[in-house]
Amino acid sequence: MLIIILGNNILQPATLGRRNKLEAQFTRELMDRFSRILCPGKDENQIYIFFKLKMKTSVALYLALMTLQISKIGATIAENDYICGTDVLIEKNINNSLQKACNTLYQTRKAVRYPADYDASDTFYISDARLFSWPMLKDDRLFTTGRAGNLRLIMDSDCRFIGIIMKTINEPDKRCFRPVAPPREIDDSSNPSLRKIPVLRGYNCEGKVFESFQVEQVRKETLRLFNFWISKHLQTSLNRLKVFEEFFGSIVFLLPTKSPSSPKQLREIVDYSYYIAIDFKYETLGMVYKTKDNWVKYDGLWEMEPERRQINDPQKNSIGEAIFEGLSAYKCDSFKFSRETINSHMQVACGILQKVQKSPARVKRGRVCPAVVETDTGSLTAWKFPLQLPEKDLITGNKFLTHDCVIILDKQCHFHGVYRYSKKMSVKCNRSSPQDLQKTHHHEATVSDSSWIDEMIDDGSWDLN
Repeated sequence: MLIIILGNNILQPATLGRRNKLEAQFTRELMDRFSRILCPGKDENQIYIFFKLKMKTSVALYLALMTLQISKIGATIAENDYICGTDVLIEKNINNSLQKACNTLYQTRKAVRYPADYDASDTFYISDARLFSWPMLKDDRLFTTGRAGNLRLIMDSDCRFIGIIMKTINEPDKRCFRPVAPPREIDDSSNPSLRKIPVLRGYNCEGKVFESFQVEQVRKETLRLFNFWISKHLQTSLNRLKVFEEFFGSIVFLLPTKSPSSPKQLREIVDYSYYIAIDFKYETLGMVYKTKDNWVKYDGLWEMEPERRQINDPQKNSIGEAIFEGLSAYKCDSFKFSRETINSHMQVACGILQKVQKSPARVKRGRVCPAVVETDTGSLTAWKFPLQLPEKDLITGNKFLTHDCVIILDKQCHFHGVYRYSKKMSVKCNRSSPQDLQKTHHHEATVSDSSWIDEMIDDGSWDLN
């Protein structure tokens, strides 16, 4: 609920209808904007805002709102939101996507592309386990079928949230980040020697995100043009911004956020525009914004980078998964599965079995299903669990690949191999040789994963959840 006090008048949604309809609608919009600016992402909470303003018209209220909106820096990014490039992913959507991904991994009986097997060696520095990736959509909807986009939520086999990554054509996956306090606000008095320093990833300009590497690209290109024009004896200069010099402790010059096409464009200062602030050495100081009458400085967006995890228990890997005995890499026709992939899938399957082994009927409704396979000692009645593919292996040409590769385990969670298993056949896959494993690792390290580009292509043979 939102209450605004104008002088001695109290305006509430229930009483707005008694006023002129146009003014009532206008005031509703203003109240909605107040709630979004002051408490972004908290629409479900009650918000009480009291403004004891001596105003006689809604126009005056509108002007006050505009002033408030200019001075409220970075209000649209909440504490647990994530930044992916220039997009902001809200905490609620992250939690809902995590729940959807977990339910699919543990419960669905359909053949699904996602959660996909994910190698987090380069993004989260986890090399002794495989994680799982799930598409996240930018408009707060949950992924079900069809186009998956380029954002992926990453979780482990126990459905613990690890992070979010962004996929880019012909480039390595890029880790998204949750903003943390800048270095100057971190208390390191307890143990300065062990202090981790956050890294600058961008700038939050009232919800508009500028990535730091893009800012640096523009700065370098603009200064290159500036020096070129000087060498050609063209009239040009950098604009100096004295209002922030005491704050920055340096002479401050301004650069546009897009490389100028002419000396004149470099010198122009336009109202309601963003600028890069640099010092006398031409190093970046930050981002500022020009309103009609004022300048606003914006803080940076900082990330605390993940560290390589330490292994304290020889029976577990770095993310706490049990290390199962008798595992190795496997090859099933053209599909290759690393030891880490099989171990993480065993963790999921055993988690299901341990919860429901007192009631086998419940297991049949999950992803662990009964299976009978032939072994060297005869038939074995056991359980099977499907192996998820990495995204780079999901698509060949313009068709989604289907496969029937599963791990076989008994009710004590003993591993009995990888099989191609269907209603028509049950064939054991071969263990990979060290040479095959090296080729697999080399392939994953050098080939760009761009399969996500074609994920809007639908193949009826693949039953999506």
